[in-house]
Amino acid sequence: MQHIVPPYLFNLLIQPYLERTYRARPFELLRVHSPYFVGLGALAFRRRHPEVPLVATYHHVEPNVLYDAIDRRWASAWDRVIAVSDFTKQQLCRRFGLPTDRVVVIHNGVDERFAPRPKSADLVETFGLAGRDVLLYLGGLKRRKNLSFLLEVLRTIADPRVVLVIAGQGHVLYRAGIPESAARRGAGAVKVLLPLDAAPAPTELATADWFRIVP
Repeated sequence: MQHIVPPYLFNLLIQPYLERTYRARPFELLRVHSPYFVGLGALAFRRRHPEVPLVATYHHVEPNVLYDAIDRRWASAWDRVIAVSDFTKQQLCRRFGLPTDRVVVIHNGVDERFAPRPKSADLVETFGLAGRDVLLYLGGLKRRKNLSFLLEVLRTIADPRVVLVIAGQGHVLYRAGIPESAARRGAGAVKVLLPLDAAPAPTELATADWFRIVP
């Protein structure tokens, strides 16, 4: 999704919205889904309403100068922090000095639609996956997602039966350069599918023997 304005400017809009909402229907706790886009506005709201505890969710630690500055100044201001993985918790505690007992790990849920099922014969035929062990990467095609790590894993495995299938949104040039990067590394078979515009279908996930999902 392309943003018309920088998303962190929503901090300027969220505070009056919170004030109106709180006056109409007072709430006992405020959870902040994005510490960067609405977090500063929520902290400003809390200065007027210290009785409302703030809980922030971190999906990852952004490798961004502005976001890093926000975290270094304000990460300790949250009453509780939710991290979606142990790795994210370790990063928050190590980089920003958060007490480990203030950060709670709650993993993302998985919908029942994604229960194990047989592989899709159509997908196997379409992408030439018959008799192959499929490692699926599903997520954004960005450098911070560390696709190079998967290419190194594929090179280390060095098994001709293993194929890495990559699907997701990303810059067209970065996406186009993945097979070339794999070839330079001697990483073996890599297939880059068309970008996914919507949530992955259960049949696509079922085609994989192993998968790595990185939103």
